[in-house]
Amino acid sequence: PQEINLLQEENYLARKDARSDVQAAFEAVREAQKNITVARAGFFPEVTVDANTYEKRVGNSSGVDWDATLTVDVPIFEGTEHWGAVKEAKAVAGQQGLRYQELKRKVEREIKNAYTNMEVALRKEKALRKAFEAAEENYNLQREDYRKNLVNNLDVLQALQLLQDARRNFIHSQHDTKRLYWRLKASAGETL
Repeated sequence: PQEINLLQEENYLARKDARSDVQAAFEAVREAQKNITVARAGFFPEVTVDANTYEKRVGNSSGVDWDATLTVDVPIFEGTEHWGAVKEAKAVAGQQGLRYQELKRKVEREIKNAYTNMEVALRKEKALRKAFEAAEENYNLQREDYRKNLVNNLDVLQALQLLQDARRNFIHSQHDTKRLYWRLKASAGETL
């Protein structure tokens, strides 16, 4: 079986910002902050230029074949509306920032829990490996003693049952360890 190489917890925690959900939350914060600038643009005057060209004109303008109009619209009476839009954009940006911070804490907690579970699973697997090896040795000794007529067949069968139980528990712990290892990698944002 493939040996699991468990790195230090800090290595997994350092990868939390690479997770797609954390990156999406960060981009939501950036977008909300840009919307504040967009809302502030409502205070700026609007300048438009209109131009016309003419093939033929009559009257006072007969010698002029084009004209232009410059319009400056200053939003004097819409200030409260724009002020409300800016405050709303700031509130949304604040909410997005809080969601981002909450998600980062949640991801960090998830990684720490997964790492702790992985450490426990590795220790459990090591202990069950020793128990399996001891049960195997016990079975082999019981078989030898049976050949020498020192024990009866029930003792050998009981040792065989203990060996099978220890093997099953060890194999189960190996699979559990692998599952927890991949859960740890997924919580750290690693992809296959």
